[in-house]
Amino acid sequence: MRNSRGFLKVLLIVGIVLCPVAAWANMPPDPLAYGAVSLILPVLAGCMALGGALAILAVRRPVRTYRRVLAIGGLALLILLGFLDRSISFLMLLVCLLIVIRYSAAMIVWGIEARRPPEKRRPFLRDAEPNRLFAAGVLAILTTAIFTHMFISYYGRYPTASKYKNLGEIADFLNYQSNYSRQSVLEIGRPVYAKPSPEFGSKEWFFEDEVADRARDLTGLSDHAVPKRYISSEAFSSEIHFPSSIIICLNAGIEFWLAPDRRSFKIWVWPNTFPDWPYNYIFPLTSYFADQTGQIRMIKVHRPEKCPEDAPVIETIKP
Repeated sequence: MRNSRGFLKVLLIVGIVLCPVAAWANMPPDPLAYGAVSLILPVLAGCMALGGALAILAVRRPVRTYRRVLAIGGLALLILLGFLDRSISFLMLLVCLLIVIRYSAAMIVWGIEARRPPEKRRPFLRDAEPNRLFAAGVLAILTTAIFTHMFISYYGRYPTASKYKNLGEIADFLNYQSNYSRQSVLEIGRPVYAKPSPEFGSKEWFFEDEVADRARDLTGLSDHAVPKRYISSEAFSSEIHFPSSIIICLNAGIEFWLAPDRRSFKIWVWPNTFPDWPYNYIFPLTSYFADQTGQIRMIKVHRPEKCPEDAPVIETIKP
């Protein structure tokens, strides 16, 4: 009994205590992906406890203390490295899958064998309940398949990080436009907002001198020469350059609209990369809209969709 409890503790410690949310440095994979893989071993331990496999293992093959310590240390190191580096993540998943296959298959085989008369069973299966063992093995495989699919769906995508990063980008952009408008009053006598730079895709414009950039933008200002819409929608990162500023959004498209007189503007940021079904409905992403009033509006979406202009306000950036 003591050994069965120790085995249960091994799986629970490795699967739960090493929480994926703590590993955000160096842009690791999204916590939802590792939240899924971190549940594989705890669920396996629960299935083994419900099916009676832990008690069987304690009788059949007791585990020595030093082997248990080595198992915990090895799995802990692998999982921590997987949280910090995407290249090791699939190796971490593979190890978890091998563990699940090993013990799930054993439970299914034991469940089939336990259906025999007691005198024909192996000694460690004399008190086993065949239905519980078989059902626990099948349940462990099914839940692991679900968690694996979720891991693969979110691997290489960052919906959690993108949500807060994009919201911060919008807030910084509204502050930038507000400061730009106040400065334009001092320089040309009327408030106007910045338009995207002519060098739309060039980062050189962003790194020029701020005063020179603004002077260049305001020189020869013409209400009839201002394009209305600027759109950037890339698979991983979209960006629009402005004089001495830039807005970069992850896994999202950006549309910027500027009035002909440059007295008002609108900006949409919507997610353009989604996980597979059904996770796009279980964990919806966020789509934003903002304008010169400083109000940021948001809706939750399950597919690429622009936020309507009358959506609920979630934040107001004061000038």
